Amino acid sequence: MSGTNLSKKPEDNELEISVFGPGYGECVLLHIGKNNWIVVDSCVFPGDYYPAPLLYFDKMNIDYNSMKLIIATHWHDDHIKGIGTIFKACTNAEFVCSDALKNQEFLELIEIFGDCVISNDSGIYEFHKVVTEMVQRRENNIVPNTPKFAVADRRIWKSTFKDNNENIIMTNLYSLSPCDEAILSAKLEIKKYIPLLKEYPKSIPSISPNQTSVVLWLSFNDICILLGSDLEEKNNPNKGWSVIIDSNTRPDGKADIYKVAHHGSINAFHPGIWKELLTEHPIAVLTPFSKGKKIPDSEGIKKICSNTSNAFITGDPLAEKKIKRRPVVEKIIKEATGKIKMMSPSYGHIRIRYKSKENYSIELFGNATPLCNERQKME
Repeated sequence: MSGTNLSKKPEDNELEISVFGPGYGECVLLHIGKNNWIVVDSCVFPGDYYPAPLLYFDKMNIDYNSMKLIIATHWHDDHIKGIGTIFKACTNAEFVCSDALKNQEFLELIEIFGDCVISNDSGIYEFHKVVTEMVQRRENNIVPNTPKFAVADRRIWKSTFKDNNENIIMTNLYSLSPCDEAILSAKLEIKKYIPLLKEYPKSIPSISPNQTSVVLWLSFNDICILLGSDLEEKNNPNKGWSVIIDSNTRPDGKADIYKVAHHGSINAFHPGIWKELLTEHPIAVLTPFSKGKKIPDSEGIKKICSNTSNAFITGDPLAEKKIKRRPVVEKIIKEATGKIKMMSPSYGHIRIRYKSKENYSIELFGNATPLCNERQKME
């Protein structure tokens, strides 16, 4: 199962799901046939300054113009670090984001923080880079130069082609969220913050619970994928996962692969996801969250492993690597900077390639590992 040939390109008729993380950010990269790619969120690994999907393209010698869609599921910095760089490099790609961000107040938020030095590591800063690039494209008559907005049960991509054996391959990508009520709530929250931020522009709000993330559903012939983003569940029938599960307009079928929502946190768990949206024992993939409170915790891992034996994670969720230094060095660091914090010491890449439901491979690179191995360590 360990990966051996990272630079091998997928074949024209292969579906690929690559998950990178945790790094600074999280990223899912999809090959949807004939060298057409979609990237969902962005990730920069420690020690690198270039987004992981572009580095991966470089290793496989793939032209950046092969990227067709760049999707930002939400504005949190742990999901879109480097997405501005991806959009600038991939000039053929459309940019997709949540409809909750389609309002004047969010543009004001970008204006307030876009050029601030304190915001260089923020999601708002990344959106500012995207908007700046769109303006430049518009001035130079380069398309696409307008965003596409994701809402519940909207198809945002469709393609049909024949492989070398004249078999037809159909791909459809739908957004399953955000729902109307979540969009309205988010816009009101952003509007409420604007006056405060104009007066005290020192911190960027994080609207919680996160119920406007873009959940995605991809079908590649009869193979389906559910990408859970960071959508949370608060037992509100009008928001979160409850709306998706109860929807009578979402795509038919059950998903064979699940990118687990919100890093496997218990606040994004809903039993209906596993019962109504997924096949029995699906392939589940996720990235850990290692800043502050680490997730998934033991309860989250137990929930996932009780629903599937085919779960994989890009790094050890409980990894803590402390660099040992001589006392005199620690003293100098403390006096100069306070402390040095390790960012995401355990990270990796999960790659799944499908030609059919019966013909697929799972490869693990870096620190990626079966999730249930991590559960056994805790017991």
